Amino acid sequence: MSQYTGTLARTLLIVGVATGLGACVTAAPPQTTRTESAPVPISQSQAPQAPSSTSAASAPAAPTPVTFRESAPLQYVVQPGDTLWGIANRFLTQPWQWPEVWFGNDQVANPHLIYPGDVLNLRVVDGRQQVVRDAAPGMRVLRLGPQVRESALDEAIPAIPLEAIQDFLRNPRLVGADELERAPYILAFGDDQLIAGSGSPVFIKNLPANGDYRWAVVRPDRPITEPDSREVLGYAATPVGGLEVREIDATASLGRLTRSEMEARVGDRLVPIEDTLFEARFVPRAPEVEVDGRVVWIAEERLQATQFQVVAINRGFDAGLAPGHLLTIKQRSRVVNDPHAQGTVTLPEQPVGTLMLFRTDARLSFGLVLEATRPIGSLDAVVNPVASAR
Repeated sequence: MSQYTGTLARTLLIVGVATGLGACVTAAPPQTTRTESAPVPISQSQAPQAPSSTSAASAPAAPTPVTFRESAPLQYVVQPGDTLWGIANRFLTQPWQWPEVWFGNDQVANPHLIYPGDVLNLRVVDGRQQVVRDAAPGMRVLRLGPQVRESALDEAIPAIPLEAIQDFLRNPRLVGADELERAPYILAFGDDQLIAGSGSPVFIKNLPANGDYRWAVVRPDRPITEPDSREVLGYAATPVGGLEVREIDATASLGRLTRSEMEARVGDRLVPIEDTLFEARFVPRAPEVEVDGRVVWIAEERLQATQFQVVAINRGFDAGLAPGHLLTIKQRSRVVNDPHAQGTVTLPEQPVGTLMLFRTDARLSFGLVLEATRPIGSLDAVVNPVASAR
């Protein structure tokens, strides 16, 4: 699949996510660890939650003890360009445990959001190490009433590197199999041609009489299927451009291409425009349910994925998943011949990377590979976060 560039804006794929990983920042000089009463914690319930599942709930994953890095700073000032993942990785051996150590401020709206200039301190709270935010004088305003933050929500740091997925946000859009079959399509162009660009007249077939006059034009790629049953989960459709309808006709309606990401072709499909901004400020965390899925698609039709590339897995909010959930990727097992004993041996699956989900649908989720120790392939396993030595 072709690779595209562009600025982050409203996108056809209403999905998910920070070049905070490895961001160049400096910690302030260490200060003495002190014990104080517990501020208000940001619990898992305050983080974005997955929609209710219609299927039976999975068993909860067993908790893993929280471990701070030996190099974790006692104080850290949040910098522009930081991400929640990068900050969590700075403090914790297992960054997906961030909600268990993060305490916000009950006088600040949206306390789970973190802003450049915030001062994060590693302290002992009620006998446990926690990360606590101090007020940053330059970022707050005193009033006669309660103390509030003046920063806009879009100034909060995102969860993952936005520039790592900006091309993807402008590219594939998940389209359901049923939706695609019913979708209108380009029958012909105004002139006798097979491709056209912005400003060209087009004839459209199967356009509903009561539909919108503005549509997105997409080109379906290969179907994304369930590995075992081969059931089609959906299609990753490449955005082609935009179209406006000028005249409705039962045989062939007339429209005009208003925007082009690439040249439109006869047969390209029309799908409704989803005018929703991508929300990048979810909380990195482990799923509350057991996860056992597979990588079923790699962006740009690559054979393998590496760090900061997008993949899709065959589990979605029906399985209890939500944006912000972190998963361990395991290389799928392979069968080898035993050189001494007769027969073969199936090797155990080995962890090879970390995946953060940024968009979930019913049975399919998109995620960004945050870490990869070796290339990730189709059908590699995705499971609950696995503790590892770091």
